[in-house]
Amino acid sequence: MKNYLIIFLVSLATVSVAQTPQKPDAQKLYKSKCNRCHGKNGDKGLFHASKLSQSKLDDASMVLLIQEGKGLMPSFSKKLTAEEVRLIVEFVKLFRK
Repeated sequence: MKNYLIIFLVSLATVSVAQTPQKPDAQKLYKSKCNRCHGKNGDKGLFHASKLSQSKLDDASMVLLIQEGKGLMPSFSKKLTAEEVRLIVEFVKLFRK
């Protein structure tokens, strides 16, 4: 009986962990969505992408730009959640010199 209880508790813990939403990682998001044009450190500027290390935009402007896109930069409003956009904005600000 004791063994069954242990197996049951372990299986509950496994289900609980598997269903817990993971917090997105800002660096992984940046790498998958932004790195291609903006580069690893925000200095690439491919296809006239802004050099993020030189950006003077405030947070709200960056959020809007990511959500709506501009020029060749696509809109990410349907590809990223508000939390993911916020994480990218905070990560990009680390590139500023």
